[in-house]
Amino acid sequence: MISLPRLVVRLQEKSWVRDGKRYRTYHVTLPKPFVDRLGLEKGDRLEVRLEDGRIVYIPRPRRPSTRGRQTTLF
Repeated sequence: MISLPRLVVRLQEKSWVRDGKRYRTYHVTLPKPFVDRLGLEKGDRLEVRLEDGRIVYIPRPRRPSTRGRQTTLF
């Protein structure tokens, strides 16, 4: 397996005001080689932990899609 280089990513902020209150969210962008290596896709869920002063992201198992399936209710 080819090792990936260590990269530095920037913490980004998105802010908006609604009803006079300011809201903020923060995010980082994962580099494409990391996404590819992990087989991640848009919409995948990641568990986020804080361990020994480090942020750890853990891919969560995908849930089966129910889109396009018909469900019969009795």
